[in-house]
Amino acid sequence: MVSAPSLSSIFTIGHINNTHGLKGLLKLTLLKVSYKSVFKNIKTCYLNEIKYQVEKSSTTPKGMLIKLVGINTVEEAVPFKNFTFAVDSELIDTLADKFLTERWIGYAVYDSDKKPLGYVDNIIYTGANDVLLITCEEEELLVPVTDEYVLAENNSEKYITILKPEYA
Repeated sequence: MVSAPSLSSIFTIGHINNTHGLKGLLKLTLLKVSYKSVFKNIKTCYLNEIKYQVEKSSTTPKGMLIKLVGINTVEEAVPFKNFTFAVDSELIDTLADKFLTERWIGYAVYDSDKKPLGYVDNIIYTGANDVLLITCEEEELLVPVTDEYVLAENNSEKYITILKPEYA
């Protein structure tokens, strides 16, 4: 265990949902299937923002398993249940070919007429497509991340342009 990093240097990719077996293994649920490639060669991770060394990790048909250095019994593993699971942000950069909507959290949002709507507050994972939770002054908007609704992004100025859904 090491001290907490700055939050901008880590990236949450899942959570610990249970223990596995008697030797301290933890079951992990990933937020997106595309994070499996990051998980394969992981050497360190952050559980609730505290850094841990990873002894080994593996994938199974039902999810991911991780073994932390120094956690050798189920009793030692139980306290980690429901912890967030994060990695160094640099590992996410290896997914450059993947579309990462999480990078948009905090971005300003404009409609197609360049009128400010608010900010991306969170991402909802539905399985079919991600949904942006946009916080506006008087309401929250839910906008699917599809080519129909997300018209443009500007990463240098940290904003996206959307087509406001008719139901909003």
